[in-house]
Amino acid sequence: MTLAYLNMGTAEIVLLLIMVVSIGAVAQYGKNTILGFWGSLALAILASPLAAFIVIAIIRYRTAHQRH
Repeated sequence: MTLAYLNMGTAEIVLLLIMVVSIGAVAQYGKNTILGFWGSLALAILASPLAAFIVIAIIRYRTAHQRH
């Protein structure tokens, strides 16, 4: 399967789908943080899903272990 007008083959389509799913998963993971869903989504798009996941994991860890 080739999308000739985008010059994309099967491998590129699969990688694109993996990126979209991972960005969505990171946004869902970060929806209960100070960033919220949309902030997490923007971070995952602008940085990368892995970098956004690390930042969100740190935020979640700090808020969970915060002393009152």
